[in-house]
Amino acid sequence: MNYLDFPRVGERMYREVLENGLHVFVFPKPEFQKSYAFFATNYGGMDLRFCLDGTWHDTPAGVAHYLEHKMFDTKEGNALQKLTANGASPNAFTSNAITGYYFECTEQFEENLKTLLSFVSVPYFTQESVDKEQGIIGQEIGMIEDDPDWVVFMDLMQALYEKHKVLTYPRTDSRHLPHDMRPKVQKVFQSLPEPYREWVPAPERAVDPGKRVFDDAKITDHHAIVPTGRAPGSLTENERRIFDLVVRQLLAAFSAFRPYLGQSYIDTDLMALVLDQL
Repeated sequence: MNYLDFPRVGERMYREVLENGLHVFVFPKPEFQKSYAFFATNYGGMDLRFCLDGTWHDTPAGVAHYLEHKMFDTKEGNALQKLTANGASPNAFTSNAITGYYFECTEQFEENLKTLLSFVSVPYFTQESVDKEQGIIGQEIGMIEDDPDWVVFMDLMQALYEKHKVLTYPRTDSRHLPHDMRPKVQKVFQSLPEPYREWVPAPERAVDPGKRVFDDAKITDHHAIVPTGRAPGSLTENERRIFDLVVRQLLAAFSAFRPYLGQSYIDTDLMALVLDQL
């Protein structure tokens, strides 16, 4: 394996890319009693489509979190329980950009690692387990809707829509716009105050988001949340922060500089970012 030394901390990292494309990183720490393993894939809450054999497939919002739960299922039972019974402390999470599985243990590391690599590589779905998991995810959604932070966030969004009229209807989980809104989006860009106007991509540098943004088939009762083009006027500091992030996410969809501008979608990660500053 190739390696990289970190002389300041006296550590060495070994790294290798396997034939299947998996990147492996190993940090030997002989002075530690516990061993840790972490497996991550570049598929998170913001990913709404994937490419398989050259064909793109669209997926509903929340699929990454759903799969995080489902991947623990095995033909023999549940990998989470197997790891726990073998002395490991396992867990998993879904962020905006990745899904990660990990464990720590003081013994039987190799056996636990084999279990981890097995269940993340070989999915096992049955109709019964799929139906059960749908109920669990539904319960989690209900818990979010009862959360005080979520209530505050939605009240601020409602004020920006109903009182200030600077955002479109906020109580929607849609992440797409209809095709006939393309001209309106351009008008919204031109009506944005500073400093946003300088971030509007020039025509020759603009990115056409295609069906990632404009997709009539994905529109139900309401489209995604976007600015209306109306001047924001006198907003409270908390309202201004939310308006700022909504504007950034729209600009990001058309820009080659998405990481600089911020989030690509309005989701719970954005909510957490706002509430952390309230």
